[in-house]
Amino acid sequence: MKVSYILWALLLIFLFTECSDLSMYGRLRGVSQKDISITSLVDNFNSFYVYFSGPNRESAAAVIFDPKDDQREIVVEKGWEKVEDKRSLKEIIHWMRADILFPPRLNAIIGPDNQVYGYIFTYLIHIYTRSLGNQRLWIGYLPLPPIDYGGDFMKSF
Repeated sequence: MKVSYILWALLLIFLFTECSDLSMYGRLRGVSQKDISITSLVDNFNSFYVYFSGPNRESAAAVIFDPKDDQREIVVEKGWEKVEDKRSLKEIIHWMRADILFPPRLNAIIGPDNQVYGYIFTYLIHIYTRSLGNQRLWIGYLPLPPIDYGGDFMKSF
C-alpha cells in the first residue's frame, strides 16, 4: 500500500516538472535604490516607453518602463495605456504613493532569458508574463488596485 502511494507521488512530481515549461515566463525582481529608483526613471522619461494599468491616473495598479535603447520589447495587453508626458507620469506616481495600505515598489521585469526587459512600479508581487519569442515579453492587464471600503478593517489602525 505504501509503495503505491510513493509511486503515485513520484509520477505526479515527474509529470509536474516535465510537463510545465516555466522557461517561457518572466518574473519580477526587486531593485535596490542605489541601483535605480523611481525618481531616476521619471527623470529619464524620454528614454522609455511608459504604460500604466488601471481605470485612470488616480487609480493605477502599475506603471511599466520599457527602455527604448535595448533590443528587448515589452508587449502590453489591451487595457494598458501609454503615458504621453512626464507631467502625467508624475501624477500617476503621486497617486500610487498616496496609498499607504498598499505601497508600490520598483521591480525589474526579468524575461525567461534572465535579461532585464524593463521596470514596473506596483504594489503587486506577481504579474502575468509570457515570452513571445525574439526577445519580446507579453505582460497581461493588471487588476484594479485594492480599494478600502472602511468598516471594521480600518478600526484596527
